[in-house]
Amino acid sequence: MGLSGCSVDWFGGASKYQPDEIGNLSEAAQQLVAAARDGIDPEHFVDYHVHALSTGNSGNGSYLGEPLTESISGRVMAALYKSGAGITDDEVADKQFVDRLLALRIHSGLGGMTHLLAYDQSYTREGSVNPNATMFYIPNDYVVQLSEDYPEHFVPVVSIHPYNPNAIAEINKWGSKGVRWLKWSAPMMEIAPNDTSLEPFYLAMKSHDMTLLSHGGPYSLAEENSQHFGNPQYLKLPLSLGVKVVVAHSASGGECTDIEADDGRSVPCFDLFVRMLGVEKYRGQLFGDISAMLNSTHLGEPLKYFLAHPELHERLIYGSDYPGPAINIVINTGDLVDHGFVSERERELLNEIYDYNPLLFDFVMQRTVRHPDSGQRFTDKIFERRNEFERSET
Repeated sequence: MGLSGCSVDWFGGASKYQPDEIGNLSEAAQQLVAAARDGIDPEHFVDYHVHALSTGNSGNGSYLGEPLTESISGRVMAALYKSGAGITDDEVADKQFVDRLLALRIHSGLGGMTHLLAYDQSYTREGSVNPNATMFYIPNDYVVQLSEDYPEHFVPVVSIHPYNPNAIAEINKWGSKGVRWLKWSAPMMEIAPNDTSLEPFYLAMKSHDMTLLSHGGPYSLAEENSQHFGNPQYLKLPLSLGVKVVVAHSASGGECTDIEADDGRSVPCFDLFVRMLGVEKYRGQLFGDISAMLNSTHLGEPLKYFLAHPELHERLIYGSDYPGPAINIVINTGDLVDHGFVSERERELLNEIYDYNPLLFDFVMQRTVRHPDSGQRFTDKIFERRNEFERSET
């Protein structure tokens, strides 16, 4: 059982036009794009959160794992992500993905760089590959090769599961080659970030000045008994060892157990992340990205809170979570209107931009949303390269 091709494209990559047709935008939509770009230096723009997708057809070792192939919900999710990424033929999927992403970037006019994320296999604590928890596998070699093929576009973000017996050797391998970012999805990969046996792993990261980008909050396809690994409080261990940490989506979805509370109450994961941002010793170390915060399942108080507190914007970075925003059902611009974040006219123009370039759509949307009372928007700094992540000379 699965969605038909037409259904997949309606729910998934529903853009009507090609990126190189962006010149056909209405004058009003072009003005909204220009307003969004205003104040952002194209040489300094960075999208810190873009997923590399691959079926492995090019021989790079990638594959879709059991969570995406062995259940109806998983197969539907895989189909939607392929559709959003412009993949129509598994036989040439890798080329289609790269060509589409490059076209979206080039014709967006945003410039700057994209951080392209690998995704490791999951491992048990005993060190064997865990197929039940491997959503997909995108090897580090693949994203590094893409960054070498297109150095004006991509920065590689490796993914190394800490229970891989060769994990520290992998950190040293990529760190010595200049890679400075590492990505996890702790709930899906079944990683306990507060596991003290991981201290050598974190210290190896620290020695190469690597930043950890870690999913915050629950994850839809993860097993119930591993959802708590998305609790941002579990990231206190790497922070205590001096590792820089970015909480993906700023933990803006779902509930987490407050492990600091005597009664172990459940609270929004976002509240725990905000509390951690208030800890002075984490300044310069702990950050959040704003990817997915406008998704229908995340939208609401977290976005409103950040817009109301511009003093926190220096702790935030931009990520599109592409191909997420290219999936039609992920973001409902009508919800933005209902919450007062955009006007009805802005919604119409955003929808028009989506039809040409969903990557540009996400950027313009994040630049357009404002606090429903004060009108405060996300400040320019969120969307530009941050010195905090440059190589430190220590």
